[in-house]
Order: sequence, then C-alpha cells, then structure tokens
Amino acid sequence: MELVPSQEIQGAPLTRRLEVLDNFSGPAHEAATSLLSDPAADPDLERIFVFAHADLLDDESLAVIDELVRSQRIVVLLSSMASSHLALRFARVLNSPRGLHLELAPLSLEETQDRLAQQLEEPPTAALTRYLHTCSDGAPESLMRLARRGLAEGWIGSVDARSVVLGSPSWMDHLEAQASLDRLRTRIGGIALDALRAVALRGEMPLDEAMSVFQPHRTLFSLEESGLLMIRPEGVSVRRETHRQALIMAREPVSDPPSTPEGVLHTRSVGAEITSEAARRTGWALLERGLLAQARFVAEALPTQDASRGTLEACCDLVAGAPRRALRQLVPIAAAGDLTAAALIALIHATVLEDTRAGAQSLSNLSAMAGQAPEVQDLIEALRQIHLSLCEDMGSEAPDESDQLPPSTEATSPCRTPATSALDLAGMGRVLLQVLEAFSEAAGQSPSAPATVAKISEISFHDVPIVCASWAVSCLAAARLLTLPQEDIIPERWVRGEPPGRSLLRVNATEALEMLHAMMSGEGTDDLRRRMEDLWAQYEGGLPQGFLRRPLLEALDFAVEGGRTEDLLGPTEYIPRRSGSITEASWGHMLTAVGRVLGLAARGDVSQVDVARELAPACLVMRRLVIRCVVLRGIHELDAPTLAVLEAQARALDVEDEILDLLTARLTGDAPRFAMAAELVEIHWPRSGLGRSIGGRLSDLRRAAEVTTKTAGQRDLLSAREQEVADRVFQGLSLAEIADSLRISIRTVQSHVRNTYRKLDIRSRTELRARLTATSLDRP
Repeated sequence: MELVPSQEIQGAPLTRRLEVLDNFSGPAHEAATSLLSDPAADPDLERIFVFAHADLLDDESLAVIDELVRSQRIVVLLSSMASSHLALRFARVLNSPRGLHLELAPLSLEETQDRLAQQLEEPPTAALTRYLHTCSDGAPESLMRLARRGLAEGWIGSVDARSVVLGSPSWMDHLEAQASLDRLRTRIGGIALDALRAVALRGEMPLDEAMSVFQPHRTLFSLEESGLLMIRPEGVSVRRETHRQALIMAREPVSDPPSTPEGVLHTRSVGAEITSEAARRTGWALLERGLLAQARFVAEALPTQDASRGTLEACCDLVAGAPRRALRQLVPIAAAGDLTAAALIALIHATVLEDTRAGAQSLSNLSAMAGQAPEVQDLIEALRQIHLSLCEDMGSEAPDESDQLPPSTEATSPCRTPATSALDLAGMGRVLLQVLEAFSEAAGQSPSAPATVAKISEISFHDVPIVCASWAVSCLAAARLLTLPQEDIIPERWVRGEPPGRSLLRVNATEALEMLHAMMSGEGTDDLRRRMEDLWAQYEGGLPQGFLRRPLLEALDFAVEGGRTEDLLGPTEYIPRRSGSITEASWGHMLTAVGRVLGLAARGDVSQVDVARELAPACLVMRRLVIRCVVLRGIHELDAPTLAVLEAQARALDVEDEILDLLTARLTGDAPRFAMAAELVEIHWPRSGLGRSIGGRLSDLRRAAEVTTKTAGQRDLLSAREQEVADRVFQGLSLAEIADSLRISIRTVQSHVRNTYRKLDIRSRTELRARLTATSLDRP
C-alpha cells in the first residue's frame, strides 16, 4: 500500500490538501498522472493508494482522487468519519451494507488506442483497437491483460511499425481461463462467482428467472455495478467477452450444466461426453458467433464419417479465409448427395472465387440435386443472378445450358450419414435475393431504390448466415452508397449486439467500405492517407479479407495518392478503362477513375477531365459518385477552368443542389453564398470538412451576410437540446465536434440543426449566428 501524503491548509481549519498538488498548477489529471507514473513502482505488483482523512480534503484533492478512480489502473482506499459529508455522499442502501459506490466509465476508443500504444510500444490499427475495446468493454485492467495475452499467443503482431490483429483468438487456454476464474473468486467471492458462471453458461438468462434465482440486491445489482453483468429487459448476460470465455472454458466443472451452446462447450472442455446432436447444434452456433477454434473443438466429438462434421469444418475454413480448402472438404460430401454441401460449393464459386466456369458447373449440380425442393429455390435464383453478373463484369457470355458441364454422376447418390446442418438455406436465399434487388435498383436508379434499400437495411446483420454475411453486407453497403450517400454506409443497427469474434472476421472488408464512403464524402486527403496506411497494415496481417482483393486496395491507394501503387498501376493514361456490375472489380475501376480525374485536374489538363469517358455509359450513378468526390476534394485547390468543366459535367449528371451551389459560388467569387453553401454541404456531408476548411474566413463571411432580425423570444421555440446545439453552432464548432461534446451521433446533431433552421426560418449557420447575435442570445 502507498499512503498518499496530505497536509493541513494554513488558515483553513479541518481542511487538508494533497502534497502532490504543490508541483502542479494545472488540471487535476496532471497530478493524477504524476502519481500513476512513479518510476519506483514495481510494474508487476498491484498498486493500492491510501488516502487518510479523505473527508477533510479540499475540492482539488478530491478531483485528483476522482481521476485516479476513473483511470481504473490502481486500487483506491479512502478513510473518513462515518458521518462525514464524503461518506454520506457515496453511501447507499439496497438491502446491503453501506459502502462507497462509484460508477466507473469505460475507456473511450481514443483512450483505448493510447493505452494500447503504450502497452504494445507501437500504434495499434483501428481494427485491433476496436476488437480489444469490445472484448474488454473498455475496462483498463481487462484491456491490458488481453493485449499481453494476444502477444503471448501470437494473434497480435507487428506490420509496418503498427500493432495489428493477425487472427482470431482461440479462447482455448484452459490454464488462463482457470487463472481468470480464481482472480474473480478472490475479488467478488464464491457466491457471486457461482451466479456469474450460471449466467455465462446460459448465454442470456431471462430477467424474471434471474431475479427469482439470485438475490437481486446482494448479487445481481452488485455484479452489474461492478461491470460484470449486463441487465436489460431482454435478459441478463455477462458483459465482457474476456470474462465470459473464462467462465465457460475453466476446467473447474459445473454440476448439471445447461444444454445451451455455452453449457455444451463447457461440458466438452472438462472432458465429459456430449451427444452427436448436441455437438452439431453447438458447433453451428459457435460458428455463427465467429468462434472458429471452439466450433472445430466441438465438431471433433462427431464421428469422422459424419457429413455434418465435414460440412461444419469446411464452413470454418471458408469463414477463416481458406475457400479452396473448404472446397476440398465439401466436394466428396456433395458427391454423396448432401444438399447443404452442394449449395456451399455453388456459393463459394459465385461470391468468393468468382469462377464463372466452375460456378456454372456447381449451379447445374445444385439444381439437379435439389429438384423442386422449395427451400433451395431462392438460393439457386440468387446464385444464378450473381453468376450472370460475374459473366457480364468479366466481359464473357453466360454459358448456355448446352455448354454447361453435365451434373456429376455421383450427385444423386445417397449420403453416408445424412447431414443435420443448422445452416438455413431458405433464409440465406431470401437474404441474397433481397440484397441483389436492392443493389440492382440502386445501380439502375430506380425510383423505388431508396425505399427498397431502406427496407432491406432494417435487417439485423448477425441474423444473416456467417458464410455469406461478408458478401451480403458489402453488396448492401454498395447499394446504400449509391442511393443514400449522405447516411452511414454500415448502420449501427446492423451490428448492434454482434459478437466480437464475428465482427473481427469481416473487419478488413468493413474498414475498406468505411474508407470508400469517407473518400466519396470528401474527407480530407491527409485523414484518408492515415486510414490507408492503417488498412494496408491490417490487410497484410492475414485476417480473412471477405470481398476485399488487393486490386481494390490498390485502387483505393491510388485514389488518395497513397504512393504504394504508382509502379503497379503505371501512368494514368495507360490504366485500362473498364466497369462492371456487382463485384468488387467495379469499385476498383471507379476508384481508379477518381484517381485519374484528380491527377489530370491537378495538372491543369482540362481537356482530359471527362468523367463520362472514364466510366461506361451504364454506370451513370457511379459517374455521379466520382464527380461529387472530385468536387468535394478539390473545391479549394482546383483552378477556375477545371472547376467550370466539372460544373458542366455535374449538372449533366444531376448532382445534388448543394454541390452545384458550392461550385457556382466558388466560380463567381460570391463569398457569402459560398459560406452558406459550405454550411449546407457540411450538414448533408458531415465528413467533407468544408466547414472547417473555410473556418478562418467564416467570421468575415458571417458579418457580410444579410439576415433578418426577429424577436428575442424565438429562443423559446427551441427545445433544450436544440438550444445546446445552437449555442455550439454559434461558437463555430463542426457537427462532429458538437456530436462529441454532447455525446450524441452526428445524425442526431443534423436532425437538431434542421429543426432549428425550420423553427427560426433560416437556411444556414451564417444566418443562425447573425440571428443569435441580433437577438442578444447568451453565449454558453
């Protein structure tokens, strides 16, 4: 224990002050940091800070203690009189002993990244930061322990001086699990640990059952306050993935474990027998959660000749990024008459390998094997559409039925052991058809496209079978980019509640889609290049790539002038022009077009800046994406002749009005109009950063803008939240900065800004500032 010294304050009886504050005149966190970074402290020992007479400490000293507690890096003990203001402030009664109750806020993503950079001695990628933050729920101790474990087990490594995640953790270390269990028992006691473990083995326990089985005040609420349990109306579950895995995989057996996937996995981990039916059900459930090593571990309980074991192991290979190894497993199973294996073969050829000839063969085999089975017809139709799109994209004709290879003669032979796969072929077919419909309408600019895309966007991503999830989400994200470019390309509701292991398996594809959206929304080049370096490091780390291929990554790099692909792609005039329909190659060609147009525009070669020539006539919607991207990224840097050419092309392609207004104002030199247009663009395209890029000029432009003065009582028209947003707009904060300060989403800020504009009958931030100034509204 370390006693933190304090001293009496002269002239203030019964008041003390921490001595460490004598060396700091700034914020409390500087003093707290000084205490935490003591070079004499043993890094391997848990530090305990003791503050005597805490009830006598002044406010600055209490602020230091608050910073130490929130850091969650050390144990803090306070001593005070039982009737003091400090004890009364923190004591509570819930049919439990009185005591200190503090709500510890988890680390933010930025704080997590800083901690990991210190621990790993290299900056972590966004993928690694997000994964470790999710698994540890932002708890510093769990975060650091998991990072050290990743280094020791080899799933955290280094690429290009960045710490990256190299693969999915297996969570199969029984010794580490038992050690975690013992640490929990020491800290929370045996009764609380038994309750926590019972919840973990159920996966999610209904709330009414948990309230009846456990003592709510002594057990459930205490575990929730400790950050170990999550209590929601749907049920009670273990909050941190690190704890959940330890509670399940520890070798200390639980009597009569439940028949849930977690319970069956625990039974198998302690060496007890499980039934074949339980092994099949549990293996598929673990696969859907992205826990591939555990799914294989459970599948080993099945006989080697069981077709469902081979199918499950093949799906693990497919999800892990080894489609050809999966095919080698599936071919003999399909030849024995297994419909699931045949469907998976066709899916791999169409969505992963993009092999048109083999795809025709596998589709023919699947159709012959399925006959009129209704549960497979939607899947066959979806794969047929994908196959035709591939043929179109690659410039080849779809083979006629007479050209297709005949079905395998073994395709209808009986299966040795009928597979009882949990893979929902009918549901997978429906999802793929809906996604294809959404993309087709978006690419074809159908009037119903926004409604169709919005409807299919209501799906829950983790309900889509994992074997096709990456392809489905990339296709649907592309449809959203074409139809709803101002909105998030991957809505938060898609991934709400998604297990961290599953999200990790598609993180590279997700990061690429997010960067594509950021680039098309006009995000700054420096920020895009930082994203690109992060994406390159994580890509080369070896995680499953999903739909992502190196040519697409090279095209992204080329479009942001990253420098890695100049030798590979060559001069812009020699890059082949080609466009397709649905595969990632289409995006590669579009991104190459962005890079080419920007390069020509930067060199002032106006005669060559022609978006229509870069992309085929069928790609009208992609042309609009390209021209919008070029305008948002080059509005300040490009010269007037080039902007005039872009304006003409933008009008021909029916680009959004706010983009056209911005171009017109820039060309005419109308400063107030340009400021107002930039504000509108920032509302509709918050990632463009135009509002920040002209920040130095906005004050003059605001004074120059003419506005109408109205009564001072108009502030009463705004809600409390709208007033907070308006005050921050007055200060010149960007939408992202407002969202961060109020801890709400950017879309919520946009909604409040629109409501404010409507209620006050104004059109821009310029008018809002003038209105607030004219009516003498108080600044915050």
